[in-house]
Amino acid sequence: MSYFFTVVASMAVGLLLGLASVLLFEPWKKEREEERLAKIATTALYHELGWVMELLHYATSTNTRIGVIHTLDFPDFDYYYNHHREIMYRVPCWRELVSLVRELRGKHRWLTDKQTEPRTVACGMIESFSRITNVDLNFGKLLGTGRTHAIESLKTIHADFARWQQELETNRL
Repeated sequence: MSYFFTVVASMAVGLLLGLASVLLFEPWKKEREEERLAKIATTALYHELGWVMELLHYATSTNTRIGVIHTLDFPDFDYYYNHHREIMYRVPCWRELVSLVRELRGKHRWLTDKQTEPRTVACGMIESFSRITNVDLNFGKLLGTGRTHAIESLKTIHADFARWQQELETNRL
């Protein structure tokens, strides 16, 4: 009979410990997962905006084809804003981010409605970036890291393209 009570007591203790761990650690686990996803989202969103900002600066400063802004899109922003809003709210400066993307899309509509020249739209978009980064320095810092990443990536792409072009020229000769 004592063996039976030992087994029942062990099961009861195991059940209580299991329930306690679920009640105590499950919310903490969910919180940690959301923090991890927020870091990933922050990196993705600010790198995306950094790319846009760098492309706009490049297009307006070098008199190259400004047509790059015809295809302006924010897939990472759309994904997090439409499908994972709770993660979006954990991104630093998320209000400024949403405001900036809405403003950029509004200016992009000027272009698609054929109301304004592409260069004017691009300069207006750069002005939007400058205005928001001057208001919130933390946003500017985060955007700066995204832009730095974009510049490094563009340098790599440019070097790869130059190498590819040189190989193409040597193979022709």
